[in-house]
Amino acid sequence: MKWRQHARSDAAIFRGKFSMTEKSESQQSDRVAFYCSRICKGRCCHFTSPEEGDVPCPNLTKDNLCGVYRKRYAEGMPDLVVVGHYRSRTVKTLEGKAATRPFFCGRIEQIIAAGRMHPDIVAQCCIAHPELLERIEEK
Repeated sequence: MKWRQHARSDAAIFRGKFSMTEKSESQQSDRVAFYCSRICKGRCCHFTSPEEGDVPCPNLTKDNLCGVYRKRYAEGMPDLVVVGHYRSRTVKTLEGKAATRPFFCGRIEQIIAAGRMHPDIVAQCCIAHPELLERIEEK
């Protein structure tokens, strides 16, 4: 399933937060990916600043999934990496053209723990609030 390859978190996130006796890790990944794609719409994959405004990750697909998930979150990958570049709306090169700036990707649970994600996004995040996944099943 396409969602499985793009789930926003790796198996380590689920340890201790979800009951693995009820659902397999794969099913949990599918549920997280569905939630992130359809409900959250990948809002954690956007960089927002007063200078730049809202900048989506260059690897965010049309269906709000991570286009480089398997490679990005493979075993041994660092917690923070540059996953692409974007054209700045405010920073210019010496020639007056929009400067290319790096787009950093971090592990969602660490971004939340460091307080670097907007509280409104955290409130709707199924990684921070696993109970949101249960609400999907109830509907």
